[in-house]
Amino acid sequence: SDITFRYIVSFLALLAYIPIGLYLIFMRSCMLIALLFVILITPPSFTFPPFIMKILLPLFGFFVTVKNYVPSTSTTIIACNHCTTFDVFPFMKLFNFDVLIDKGFFESSFLASKFKKIVGAIPLIRKPNEKDRTTDRNAILSQLSRDHRPLLFFPEGWDTSGKVGLLQYQKYLFSLGFKIVPVALEVHIPLLPLVPGMLGTSVLKEVLWLFFYPCTMWTLTFHDPQLIGTAVTIDGKTTNETTDEEARHIQFAKRVQEITARTLKIAATDYSYKDALKLRIQRMHTQKGPKQQ
Repeated sequence: SDITFRYIVSFLALLAYIPIGLYLIFMRSCMLIALLFVILITPPSFTFPPFIMKILLPLFGFFVTVKNYVPSTSTTIIACNHCTTFDVFPFMKLFNFDVLIDKGFFESSFLASKFKKIVGAIPLIRKPNEKDRTTDRNAILSQLSRDHRPLLFFPEGWDTSGKVGLLQYQKYLFSLGFKIVPVALEVHIPLLPLVPGMLGTSVLKEVLWLFFYPCTMWTLTFHDPQLIGTAVTIDGKTTNETTDEEARHIQFAKRVQEITARTLKIAATDYSYKDALKLRIQRMHTQKGPKQQ
């Protein structure tokens, strides 16, 4: 059948590509080591400007298409869906920014801990108590007022394929009173039957796969800034947001999620990152198989 034939052709193409992919892993790993050396010898306050990233990104096989981007003169928060561990890189082509990342990820490896030199990183505790939440909020507000740089965050809290649906957007940053710019991110690997990210893999595995690909193509679609308000128009229908403060934050997050989902032509689901974590644990257990008695 046609489907079987396409699978055979795809498999043969991947088999023929393996020597090229291994060569790219070697070359890009050498470039990464050189980049880490530069990071180690530069001052702590140094971050790579966009023009350097425009040169470096193609060398690592990263190519970015940007739609509807308009530079902002005021402090904004960018809410983007999440497909791979490396979704921050396409934004580096455009501007300097800070990004919220999970503190556990930030401290998990040598590579992740040096991430702040490439882009400003604000580590957050995944399961904060009230004191941690207040500390994180103050750190975010201080950074926004001090640097006036865009703040990028991935409100799903977990990466997905971006092909079926978006995870629930966490309401935390939708309560800070800043403009939120929705961004729809799409990523694919051209020419080969490969996916850009897989549930349950480690940072090292994702780096090696990323270096193995001939190139990784990102598309960023920016939308008009959104503000929390009383009147919201979606698909020509105007509704009033509730006066309850917490419910307003949830509705605001949902609105931004739906704007992004419509661009990607996928569902805006109510599944949370906790649901994704449960699925990851189930898959890891299935891969290891049942314990021998």
